[in-house]
Amino acid sequence: MIDVHTHIGLGTEPYPPDRVEAYLERAAELGIVVSWISRPFTGVGLATEAPDVMALGNRLVAEEVARHPRELRGYVFVHPGHRDWSIAEMERWLDRPGMIGVKLYHQYLFDDPILVPIVEAAARRGAVILLHQGKATDDATRASQPFISDGTHIARLAARVPEARLLCGHIGGGGDWEWTVKALRGSPSVCVDTSGSVVDAGMVEFAVRELGAARVLFATDMSLEEGVGKVLGAGLTDVERRAVFGGNAERLVGGRGAT
Repeated sequence: MIDVHTHIGLGTEPYPPDRVEAYLERAAELGIVVSWISRPFTGVGLATEAPDVMALGNRLVAEEVARHPRELRGYVFVHPGHRDWSIAEMERWLDRPGMIGVKLYHQYLFDDPILVPIVEAAARRGAVILLHQGKATDDATRASQPFISDGTHIARLAARVPEARLLCGHIGGGGDWEWTVKALRGSPSVCVDTSGSVVDAGMVEFAVRELGAARVLFATDMSLEEGVGKVLGAGLTDVERRAVFGGNAERLVGGRGAT
């Protein structure tokens, strides 16, 4: 199993090595052989984060990947509001072994033109672009994440940069997952990941039926047992389950080293 969306720490918060070891042991017990990690900066105040602070978070990811080259791969966290810095930051880290992608959060809606130079630069590097998303259905979520995108925004981004390897994060992260999956039916360059603490019956099967098994990737976003269980419990064929659990991730990164 390849977990394409999880975290070992957020931002620059301390995360002692023994906690990393404990996480990797827990993942291995469940059959997860590789985890793709990032350290996003969350919250509505994100736009005020200085590039040097975000760069520290990326350095921590790269160090964790270097310490565990068999078990970890890394995403570079970037901020479209700092375009030149973001492109330089990607160039800085994506040459490092084990750094395979870029993480974008909810700084802007994903159909905002400001994202296009960042996504184009990542696409030129063959990087996976992990997009934080959710179809908010309540006022509290909309207030706390005013720029959160759903599948409709991602579909428009995919149309503008069709060569990008876009990964729609955590369909099980809350909100209306049917909405987002349906919105991506006509966007063949976009994959979705199964992560999040939501374990609604039929969610994984719905994504496979609507998008095809080749566009659905296993992930946990730190809900490890739930993440594994929702795929094991889904009504998939053996071929589909193998693709979701790891085969699709290997294909998505090509020669960049999923495992």
